[in-house]
Amino acid sequence: MARERADIEAKYGKTMQQFAEKWKAHVDRGVQSGCIKKAWLGVLEEAEAISVQHNRVRDRLMEEVLKTLALYRKENYHPSAFRAPKEIREAEEGFERMERVLGKPANICPMHRYDFKRGQWRRRT
Repeated sequence: MARERADIEAKYGKTMQQFAEKWKAHVDRGVQSGCIKKAWLGVLEEAEAISVQHNRVRDRLMEEVLKTLALYRKENYHPSAFRAPKEIREAEEGFERMERVLGKPANICPMHRYDFKRGQWRRRT
């Protein structure tokens, strides 16, 4: 996703640069000096500045964000060739351990209930 965004930023930056170069040559040749020429040159300078900004965004995405994501994935995602990723396996094992611990009282309860009922039955007879 970040690479795709970096590609979009690069294309937009390149397009804005081409736009500025194309129209700057046209304005320099065809438009006489005055307010209109200054306005056009201002618009084209802004296009060049936007181009530079988008190229910087692309560079930061490629250098900082992708490297940070790769490092995070390396530290936190440990795939295994034969089994599920380490984190999933650990979670499942922990869940099974807790089921065993919490299951003991559930297994003991019916036995005590049976003993209690048997004791009541004995008292009646």
